[in-house]
Amino acid sequence: MLEQLRSAGDTLRAAWDDYLRAYSAVQNFSIQRNPSHAKAPPEFYHQLDTELTFLSSCEAKMQEIKIAINRARSYSTALVPIHSLPSEILSRIFQFVLPQRCDLDKLSSDNTYYPRYPDELAHVCSLWRQVTISCCSLWCHIDLSLSGPRYVGLLDRAGTHVTRAGRLPIELHVAESVHDLEEETHADYHDLYEFVSSITDRMETLNLFIDTYFWEIHRSVFAKLLFGQHPELSKFTLRSQHSFDTFINPEDFNGDQPNAGYGDFALNITNDQIEDSFASLTVLHLQGVFPLWSSVAYHGLVDLRLLSTDIYWSAIKEAELVSILKSSPGLRILHFGLRIHPTPNTEQVSPVHLQDLRVVKVFPDFGGGGACPSSVLRLLTPGLRPLWLSFGGSHVSETISMADWENFLARSRMGRFHTCSIFPPISMLLRHSAHVDHVVFESYDLSLRKKVSPTWLQADGIAALPQLRSLHFTKSTLLEEDLRSLLAFCPSGIVLYSCQVGHMEGSTYVRLGEKELSDTFPTVRSSDRPPYLLGDPTANWDLLD
Repeated sequence: MLEQLRSAGDTLRAAWDDYLRAYSAVQNFSIQRNPSHAKAPPEFYHQLDTELTFLSSCEAKMQEIKIAINRARSYSTALVPIHSLPSEILSRIFQFVLPQRCDLDKLSSDNTYYPRYPDELAHVCSLWRQVTISCCSLWCHIDLSLSGPRYVGLLDRAGTHVTRAGRLPIELHVAESVHDLEEETHADYHDLYEFVSSITDRMETLNLFIDTYFWEIHRSVFAKLLFGQHPELSKFTLRSQHSFDTFINPEDFNGDQPNAGYGDFALNITNDQIEDSFASLTVLHLQGVFPLWSSVAYHGLVDLRLLSTDIYWSAIKEAELVSILKSSPGLRILHFGLRIHPTPNTEQVSPVHLQDLRVVKVFPDFGGGGACPSSVLRLLTPGLRPLWLSFGGSHVSETISMADWENFLARSRMGRFHTCSIFPPISMLLRHSAHVDHVVFESYDLSLRKKVSPTWLQADGIAALPQLRSLHFTKSTLLEEDLRSLLAFCPSGIVLYSCQVGHMEGSTYVRLGEKELSDTFPTVRSSDRPPYLLGDPTANWDLLD
């Protein structure tokens, strides 16, 4: 490329010099129109007109060349020292590298994990310190722990963050580890109560993680957080790894849910104060602990996540869930993992129309009595925009009927489908795949193959069915015969990530080598590195525009 540019430039300059000399000579001829002098031939004047036209066109072409050269000069491959960047660019870079998750619940007693960002940026050099401290948005996330070993240090750090955040809204994250939280260590939390009370009017996000039984400190701190005015509070996350079917309620509340933990999280504030705190919420993420199902917390949401703990089911009545869905007609994201107690057969339940619904993730990990969480699909009618549907967890024997599946898909315009737990018949997906651009099967192996219906890969009348454009398998083990069947549904868009393909010889699974796989299935691509954030094919689904 360099030699080509040099040659073209040299040729142009030489030709331009010849051109200039030739036409400069025209000025040496005095062509007069006086009849007493000889006239130049008509061809001479015609050539001059041609050259004038050519030169006029050159001006536009030269301008295009200048623009192209200037653009090329702007894309320098030379490394620029970060210290030479303007402060505005540096602060923007620092914001880009903010951790997406602080993982405060991973605090360890030996301090091998401890939140240090953005504090460490302020200790690199004087320039970075100045930029970091002056960038208020870097300090809006505040971590607190109720456990003794880190309580004082994190509280002091929180005060620094509040000061440096200016008047920006605060994201408060409170967590502790089960390994070092003992009730007797809760000595004096006066400073904590005072700090929490001072920031309640600035809280935009409140994130609580509780890895133990509920102690009095949990109820006291939470009551302080909810007491007072919360004009900024729009996102509330509460996760428990121990309690389930527990409700946030005032101490004088008497509930009607059998076996529910009304006393476990009873607060020394009124129900009106609780409801006022939740009134401005638009994002609500809950696991094991919930506001009362009749709470205003479930009104006007765009993002709702109702999950059980990793060990125990939490439950909700079908009528209560319908009421919650109707209270948030603008809902865009729904994560659901509760056991649903169905409505008596004598009552007809109509699905709720949610015009803006874009993402539905169902987590049907545990079995037992009652309806499986996937029966939530019977209650949903998405709008016209493509829906992204995911089934997480591990395989379960599904209780939702094929008729309910078919009806839901008919009501939806499914755009993406991901599963590692429930496998509807492939023919059903194909019948409703007009808007599907991507399908992911995760953790499909030989043991799962025995549990899934043997007809799930069969599709009668396949010639009349649409084909899938993109089909990914990740962390899966496939038989060659299954992959051949899948090629009939998706001839050119199958990609295998961290997968193996083979056949059975007796009771032994024989895996194909990389070259053998490529030769046998030339249109199938494979890679050992899934392109998914955090290894989750749906990790970026919730990042809607």
